[in-house]
Amino acid sequence: MKNTHKVITPTLAWILLLAAGLILGGCGKKEEAAEAKPAEAEASAPAAADTAAAKPQPAEPSQKAATSRLLDVTYTGDAYVAVGERGHIVRSTDGKNWTQSPSPVRSALTTVFFVDANNGWAAGHDASILGTTDGGKTWKLLHWAPALNVPVLDILFLDAQRGIAVGAYGFYRMTADGGATWTETENAAAADEYHFNGITKLADGSLLLVGEAGGVAHSKDQGVTWTPMVSPYEGTFFGALPHGPAGAVLYGLRGNVYVLDTVAGAAPASWRKLETGTFQSLLGGASLPGGNIIFVGTAGAILTGSVISLRVIDNPTRITLSAVLPLASGGAMAVGEKGPQLLSLQ
Repeated sequence: MKNTHKVITPTLAWILLLAAGLILGGCGKKEEAAEAKPAEAEASAPAAADTAAAKPQPAEPSQKAATSRLLDVTYTGDAYVAVGERGHIVRSTDGKNWTQSPSPVRSALTTVFFVDANNGWAAGHDASILGTTDGGKTWKLLHWAPALNVPVLDILFLDAQRGIAVGAYGFYRMTADGGATWTETENAAAADEYHFNGITKLADGSLLLVGEAGGVAHSKDQGVTWTPMVSPYEGTFFGALPHGPAGAVLYGLRGNVYVLDTVAGAAPASWRKLETGTFQSLLGGASLPGGNIIFVGTAGAILTGSVISLRVIDNPTRITLSAVLPLASGGAMAVGEKGPQLLSLQ
């Protein structure tokens, strides 16, 4: 639920701060949110999304795509796929050598998600949603609505057909046909039009939605309805990780991390704040083998440890990192202002 108390409206200054890796406050997961409120109308098909606007332009080929600003990364089971500014999509089978995949949009892409080695989706600005059925080698435009002036900030699929896309100003859409069509659904979480920054599937199969102004909501019916939760924090959450059989770890602005052992029916006193030792905003997180967790964020922030104790890993580059992924061989991969980089967790 994108709510609780105060709302912070994104400004040009906020956008510039984010681009410089100096987030001080506001909204949006890994990329700036749009400045204007969304228009009322939207079409679910790209061809009808905005008849007054020019057709979407494909991303330009660039030898620097893999070292440009990337905002999210995932592992398909066969390859790593990362997305970012200017519609860039890059792919690697070894995590070291990257090639650019053709992208049907030049809009910044903020999120990428795969359900298996072949079927995946990416989304971002201009309410763009793309799909692939060949592991990220080629992509098709599924949704494009620039008139909304709203970025999609996270996307989650429950299987190859059912998915949810969330974003700025309460943007919330569901699909039951693999992304071919998207339906706007009303729910209590979107009532105040705060930004939805992250949607996560927990270990018990329920879903958690987090965002601006401490917004947290829980769904037991795969995203059809949401129950707003009393939040321990009035600042922005950028994402959440599953914790144990039915819990979650939430992370966000100014180094704030909160742990909830059981999400369903949680009382306000159930939240536990985890000391992080940093005031840098945490933009991405992942669960590591063995039960540990890792977070990355502004000014090169890297934290790792357990739900009891976290430690800061020194990162002399001070380059803002937007997302992180554990590696089977140990360590982790992060993406950010200068593309992918391998992290040692020692």
